[in-house]
Amino acid sequence: YSIPPPIGKNGILSICFRLAASKKRNSMSKGKERWGVLKNAIVEKRIGDGCESQSTRNSFCFNLFTRKKCNCLEKACVKSRKEENDCRWFAYVCNSMLSVKDIWINHPNPKTNLKEITSFNNTGNVCIWPSEEIMAYYCMSNLDLFCGKSVIELGGGSSSLAAMCIAFNSPSTRVLITDGNGKCVNMLNDAIHTNQMNVSNGTNKAQVSATDLRWDMPATYSQYTETFDFALCADCLFFDEFRSFLVDTIYSVLKVGGTAFIFAPQRGNTFHNFAELCKLKFTDVVQIEQYNHHIYKQHLEYLIKNKSYKSDVHFPILLKVRK
Repeated sequence: YSIPPPIGKNGILSICFRLAASKKRNSMSKGKERWGVLKNAIVEKRIGDGCESQSTRNSFCFNLFTRKKCNCLEKACVKSRKEENDCRWFAYVCNSMLSVKDIWINHPNPKTNLKEITSFNNTGNVCIWPSEEIMAYYCMSNLDLFCGKSVIELGGGSSSLAAMCIAFNSPSTRVLITDGNGKCVNMLNDAIHTNQMNVSNGTNKAQVSATDLRWDMPATYSQYTETFDFALCADCLFFDEFRSFLVDTIYSVLKVGGTAFIFAPQRGNTFHNFAELCKLKFTDVVQIEQYNHHIYKQHLEYLIKNKSYKSDVHFPILLKVRK
């Protein structure tokens, strides 16, 4: 091997200056990119919508529900529109379970502004996440569990598809849908009203409502202490600072003997850390991967056929906890 010539002080300084300049350019480039994203949002460029934006959300749809766009002849379109394309209502149809009623969801406007970006946890206004889709399918596959019971969904976003499916397919179930973002709650109330008109029978309406609830503010859920038989939560574990608050909230709102179903990907230690917090408070904490044959089969097919699919970030695990 040839030995490189010694580098003098000037040579070292030159290398340092070049490295510093390169680092500065990379930093400026990344900063410019971040400001570009923010600028695009502020000037109301489009953000991702549904499964079509997988690269942005780094997630995979399991195609458990198909979407049927409102043709504006249905009762679902209850808002005045300037143009037909302004209608954002979609019916979510579970093709593999024909007895399940279609659920109308008003998709968030694919434009945003600075106020919405900086509002409390705006992730629920982006799309229906795969964990929510899977949780809704799981609940419909086990609908008998919820008949005549009380259910709360925590952090369901503007769709809360799982809770909506339960409410309008099991009228004997009392359902409360919650989120900490005011825009989500407003959209949920619109969706409840629309589905009451389109899905519920005149004399057998769903017992469902939506309200603001923040896990870090016990005053927003103290009135629901030991109220619910079941709690639902999908993909809400990624914020480190809120994880313990979520555990406390679930424990507070569940009756003694009540059960919570939490769906989320592993995401490194995120899921594990949450499960460990649950073990400090709950009687039973069980992690389940094969909670549904159809979903697990699709998961295995993704692993084989799609190199971009990673279990750690794409496949939701079920955490079942009992108080």
